[in-house]
Amino acid sequence: MRYFLLKTIIVLGLIFSKEDGSTQPASKATKEMFRIFEDNDFINLRGKGTDEAYTNGIRFDLFYEKQNAHSLLSRWMPKVKKNATNTYGWSITQLMYTPQDISKVLPDPKDFSYGGALFITHSLNSSSPNKKLSFNSELLVGLIGPYSFAKETQQFVHQLIHYQLPMGWDQQIPTDLILNLNFSVEKQLLQYKNWVDVIGGSEVKIGTYINSISTYSIARIGKKRPYFNGFINRYSNSYIINEHNHKWQAYIIIKPRLEYQFHNSIISGGYFGNRKNATTFSDVKKDTQITSVANNFLVGFDYGFSLVCNKNSLFITQQTESAAIKNAPAHEVGNISFYKTFGSYSK
Repeated sequence: MRYFLLKTIIVLGLIFSKEDGSTQPASKATKEMFRIFEDNDFINLRGKGTDEAYTNGIRFDLFYEKQNAHSLLSRWMPKVKKNATNTYGWSITQLMYTPQDISKVLPDPKDFSYGGALFITHSLNSSSPNKKLSFNSELLVGLIGPYSFAKETQQFVHQLIHYQLPMGWDQQIPTDLILNLNFSVEKQLLQYKNWVDVIGGSEVKIGTYINSISTYSIARIGKKRPYFNGFINRYSNSYIINEHNHKWQAYIIIKPRLEYQFHNSIISGGYFGNRKNATTFSDVKKDTQITSVANNFLVGFDYGFSLVCNKNSLFITQQTESAAIKNAPAHEVGNISFYKTFGSYSK
């Protein structure tokens, strides 16, 4: 089953990268941006780091602007009409979950299971400065389970820093397929001069990984570029030619959110694998049932700050969320993201 899923991912990746054969060339990218994104619950602005639940996530992205993209994968993605800036992206992401006590070979069945995910993402952000509106689309393809290599990653890092080795990865959620569509809409709700803006958003996720609906708002306070002038332009000032304009941004970010999660495969097990194995510890102790119950309704509050100078950006945020399983405490995860912009620019 694992090898079948792995072959499926390879075939889908080849299909996604294939052009549709159109003789009309796609417009040349004029801006490109690289991002490295690190989530870790040990990163804590209050100095109270942990190593449990959603404990780590790392993501590498390449974003580029094109007015038209003709790949089979991109054609379905909705765009804002008229004068929109379309920013496409390719990403690879690895996530991991662990129980609170990683020293146990047999984790507490009422706690989080060991679980990992590895997937690629193709995305489109279509933003209109006139309508103050953006559409965000993502297609995720990958795997949960042993082929996420979350076990190897965590063991390597813990050995490197001489920290407690995680002992229960042999009981992780089994291999299953990730195929998910995520779509969100964002609209400006309020703006006060150039120092404060508030954006409202809603998101739907559907597929084999996460099924959920959510709503959120984003408040940015400080010196910043307009939110809807293109995804890359939010994170770079290098295109500003006017010498009277400072080539930097500095602002704080506040993001409350509400989410209803119907299913999360990395917590509850996937759809295509052995469902019995997804809810029992494997060969070591098959009669021990995982009795943790997922919370469907989640409340989150994110906050942090951003520094942007020319082509470089640094974001540091703290993400606080109510417990993803019942009888567990709320959880905090810190994030550090670095953006580097390339390409040609104009006013």
